[in-house]
Amino acid sequence: MVFFHLVIFVFSMNFLNYGNILFYFNIEEIFGIDVSLRFLIDFFSLFFSIIVCLITGVVMGYSLFYIRFLITWRFVYLVFLFSVSILILIFRGNFFSIILGWDGLGVISFALVVYYQNEIRVKRGLLTIFINRFGDGAIIFFICMFFSYETFFF
Repeated sequence: MVFFHLVIFVFSMNFLNYGNILFYFNIEEIFGIDVSLRFLIDFFSLFFSIIVCLITGVVMGYSLFYIRFLITWRFVYLVFLFSVSILILIFRGNFFSIILGWDGLGVISFALVVYYQNEIRVKRGLLTIFINRFGDGAIIFFICMFFSYETFFF
C-alpha cells in the first residue's frame, strides 16, 4: 500500500502544473437534492494520504512483529478500515463523503478501543462514541449553514 502511494506521489508532481482531479459518483437524487460521492484529489491530499498509509504500515508492522500472538485478522481489518475512513475524509469532495468518512471513523474507533473487551475499554469506547456524536452535530450545523447557499459542494 505504501509503494502504491509512493508511485502516485511521483506521478502527482503534475498536479503542481495542472491542479485537481475530481471523481464523481452519482448515487441518487432525493427530493431534488443530488446525493453523490465526490472525491477531490490534489497534491496536498495525495501527500497527506501517503503519510496516513505510512503510519498505517508502521502500526501494522509493529503489531505483526511485537504482538503477533495477540492480534487476529479482525484487528488487521479494523486498522485497514480505519485508514480507509481517514482517506475518505482526506479526499472529500462534498458533505456526504465527509459524513461517510466521519461516521466510519467513529464506528471503527469504537471497535478499536473496545478490541480487548474489558470494562474500562467499554467505558472509553462509549466516550469515543459520544465525542463522535458531538462532531456529527457540528457537521450537521455546518450542513445547515451551507444549505442556505443551496450547495453541498466546495
